[in-house]
Amino acid sequence: MEEHDRIELRSDDVQEIIGTPPRWIVRWGTLIVALSVVAMVSMSFFVKYPDKVNGRVTVTSKVAAVRVKAQKSGRISKIYFEDGEDVLEGDLLVIMQNAANYEDVEELEGIVKALQSADRMELLEFLSSDFKQLDVGTLQPLYSQVQTDFKNFHFTEINKSGDKQVFRIRNQIASIRSGIKILKRQLKGAEDNVLLERRKYERLRNLLSTSISLQKVENQKKIYNDAKNEVVKINAQINDKWINISHLSTNIQTTQSTSSETNNENIVQLKSSINDLVGAIDRWNEENLLIAAMDGKISMINNWSEKQYIEQGEEIMAILPENVTESLFIQLLIPIQGSGKIEVGQRVLLKFDNYPYREFGKVDGEVLVLPGLPRDNKLPVKIKLTNGLVTQSGKKLKFEQEMRGEGEIITEDRTVFERIFENIIQPFRQ
Repeated sequence: MEEHDRIELRSDDVQEIIGTPPRWIVRWGTLIVALSVVAMVSMSFFVKYPDKVNGRVTVTSKVAAVRVKAQKSGRISKIYFEDGEDVLEGDLLVIMQNAANYEDVEELEGIVKALQSADRMELLEFLSSDFKQLDVGTLQPLYSQVQTDFKNFHFTEINKSGDKQVFRIRNQIASIRSGIKILKRQLKGAEDNVLLERRKYERLRNLLSTSISLQKVENQKKIYNDAKNEVVKINAQINDKWINISHLSTNIQTTQSTSSETNNENIVQLKSSINDLVGAIDRWNEENLLIAAMDGKISMINNWSEKQYIEQGEEIMAILPENVTESLFIQLLIPIQGSGKIEVGQRVLLKFDNYPYREFGKVDGEVLVLPGLPRDNKLPVKIKLTNGLVTQSGKKLKFEQEMRGEGEIITEDRTVFERIFENIIQPFRQ
């Protein structure tokens, strides 16, 4: 056996040598560890990094997109616009399948709204023959009721002698007014003729001493006076007609005051049935017609087609406003906890879901309005962009309606020491 193999490793002397480290290692090691701890604690007083409040952000235009939804379950009868086409406010977008003919309902709406705004005399001028045979589906009973009430009203009103007389007098007044218009045109021609004949007379009178005879001047003077007399005559005729109109108007008032009371029940019933039909048409339009609420561009939600069934409340299309990238509405929904640290002007970093920030970068913004009232346990904060939709890496993002992503509000800088020992130093702050 070799000599070193015979050394007794478990002897007390050997164990003392092995178990006792060199003093210089202990001394210097302790010093280095102590200095490192002191350095880290010292740095924790000076090294700061900011607090952040995170939330979900949504970017829309101030004029938001309008979503067009089915107001009832049923089949689509007709779609008037395709994806990407421009529409104007009030354009008809979609008709839902129903028992009525749209053109007939539209014509009926024009008829009853004209009746709705008509006064008694205008209703008298309306004829039963003006009610057409229309295919209006579920609106037909109310339409028939309006026709029945109108016939009752019309028969009663026409057969009242007082109103008949008033009607005739009004026709006379209308005829006289037409005559006045004709006389006024004649008067204008007569006045122009007076000016012409006066110029001729003055020209001949100035030439009297030279080559023009006195007889010729006298003849022209007579023509000139006749022209003036014609003007006076026409004016007198016009005045007579106005006097006649005044007398006839007085007769109308007298006739109306002495005539029997009109059948108010009939006209009240007619107005009521007209209003009922107008309300029914409005409800029919709301259920079966989808109208563009603003100008914009169509964005189809799904590949909808005619005769396809759709559930009530399901989206058919959206109307996207155009040229709105300069007017954006950015809202960040943040948790209530920590919201008190938010101030106007604080920096905000935005990361959008459809533009990965590691590839495109973050968009800079700042707090524009402090948090408002809670909504679903979240506080809305209005944000404005400091450099538009240009990221920190210089890439310009394309605006899309309802862009969504994450937002970080940079609130305040706090030291590492404060964060580590916050619970310890909090009582001292208080």
